[in-house]
Amino acid sequence: MNVTKGDRALNIGVFACSHFGIYVLEYFLQTKRKLQLIALDSKNFHDCNDRVLELAEEFDCEVLYSSELYNNINRLYDFNLDIIILGWWPYIIREPLIDVPRIGFLNIHPSYLPYGRGKFSSFWAIVEETPYGATMHFIDAGIDTGKLVAQQKVEIDWEDTGKTLYSKGLDACKEVFIKNIENVLNEDFKLYDQDESIATNHYSSEFHTASEVLLDKEYSARQLINHIRAGTFKPYPSAYFYDNGEKYEITVEINKCE
Repeated sequence: MNVTKGDRALNIGVFACSHFGIYVLEYFLQTKRKLQLIALDSKNFHDCNDRVLELAEEFDCEVLYSSELYNNINRLYDFNLDIIILGWWPYIIREPLIDVPRIGFLNIHPSYLPYGRGKFSSFWAIVEETPYGATMHFIDAGIDTGKLVAQQKVEIDWEDTGKTLYSKGLDACKEVFIKNIENVLNEDFKLYDQDESIATNHYSSEFHTASEVLLDKEYSARQLINHIRAGTFKPYPSAYFYDNGEKYEITVEINKCE
């Protein structure tokens, strides 16, 4: 599907959360683009709301919190938004909110879709040995199932842990955003379907159970190392095992020999 260039500046909204949301807002401030709306997380994920509010003052635009959005659908339509960009937004966009922007909700996801849909994509990429990277895509009714705009692959090497791979993915998300956002805002881009036959998807509820190493389970050496390094993400809980009722965490550091 091709989307052709529009004849006017778009009305833009940004749903900003975490440091990537701040990165998106700072980009728009530097490029002197006007924003009609900024939404921020009511739970103040990663304590970034103060900076988001500072930036909102610079844009002199409307501010709403995540807890207010679904109760203000009519107000949102008043902005005549063409596109809403999700900056690390931690909530699933559902009806009727999903229908508000004319073009849609644009998301930048830290995985190489359709691999790694859902949460903790760096962990699963290592455990399942699937491709990893960053993807710009539009939101649909599913979870990370919308049409693709652009992607960038990140190589996984043996020295990577869940944390280092996540950091690589975040850097790749910034690069994908910078390289492609102007084409999107000029409505000059192509859309690509995801290949459902290779898709992988995981929920937050799976992560804790998947992080457990079972002492009596048979693993190949590769599987066990991948399991432990995928769960190495300090200061967050690591891979773990139980023995005689006691819980032990496991971390690993792998260094390539010269």
